[in-house]
Amino acid sequence: MSFQLFRKRVAAFTAAGVVTCGLAVEMQAQTQSVKSDANAERSSQMSRMPARVYEDDEIKVVIPAGWTISSGDRSAAQSASIGGDHRLLLVNNRYTLELAYDTDHASGVNGGRFIEAFTIPWLDEDDAWDCSLHIRGKPQPVNRALMFMNLILDSGDASVREKCGIQKDLGYWTENGGTKIFVGERRWFGGYFTTAAQSWFFESRGDDCGEKAYTLTSKAKTPDELPDENDSGLKKIINEAITIVDSIHYKRCPPANAP
Repeated sequence: MSFQLFRKRVAAFTAAGVVTCGLAVEMQAQTQSVKSDANAERSSQMSRMPARVYEDDEIKVVIPAGWTISSGDRSAAQSASIGGDHRLLLVNNRYTLELAYDTDHASGVNGGRFIEAFTIPWLDEDDAWDCSLHIRGKPQPVNRALMFMNLILDSGDASVREKCGIQKDLGYWTENGGTKIFVGERRWFGGYFTTAAQSWFFESRGDDCGEKAYTLTSKAKTPDELPDENDSGLKKIINEAITIVDSIHYKRCPPANAP
């Protein structure tokens, strides 16, 4: 074989390899583009999903996309003491909104007690009661009748750690825009909807009407699993829960001080 012929064959083989490689890269790019388009379309479809409506003989409420009705599985922080036939559980990822709109409680305390509305998964009932006295309340407005009370555990406080079974300060350093910041010290335990009285259970207006207990909790079972109080995902969940409660149309037994 002449040297010239050998060079021609090598050139042809190399060109074919380049074309094959180019086609493979192009096909991979097209596949990724199709996947990206499909994901974008799926996200677009989800954003266009209409809100659903739950309705029974007592309430009618709008349920936004992302929330589903649970068959009855509470989160770890929700107390089994909240009962009654008129109860709606809504779940979004790791959060559960419980709307018990015709219920009561066993204690003689007006508005009930913390341990009748919540459990602390890593503590027994007596210790949970002691811990509840060290949980800070942080209110958010809902409407003229109700507000939402965030329950915050400050792990940077030694007395809170002692009473609430938290072994260490849960704060940690992270970066935000190149700046180191200390976060995670104050953890969001849960929240509940209440009136100006700030009671765990609030009264309804009307004949033969029970009390109401509306709670929002996470699936955290240990202190370090609780979300940071400033977590953006948590804030979104809280705002959506407030929107849901604010959308409730009461056919009977509205909150006692509702307009």
